[in-house]
Amino acid sequence: MRERNLIMRLVILALMLYALGSFVSAGRELARQRADTRALEIRRQELLAERRELEAQLTAADDAGAMRRLAWEKLRMVMPGETVFCFTESEEETG
Repeated sequence: MRERNLIMRLVILALMLYALGSFVSAGRELARQRADTRALEIRRQELLAERRELEAQLTAADDAGAMRRLAWEKLRMVMPGETVFCFTESEEETG
């Protein structure tokens, strides 16, 4: 009878230790997932801000004046009849 009680106590103790280990493991996993969720939410906010900026640029690009300005700034395009001057440094000036 004593051996049976001892075995039951050991089994109960083993089950309690297993449950405690499972609980700790689940807690760690939950903390990791919460950290992942926070990081993903920060990234989502960054992407939303980038989207708003791109939408604003797209709206501004619909303006003909803005298109001409971008064509000049980014592509160095000029309108017919405009004269472009390119200044370079000569070797005598630089050295």
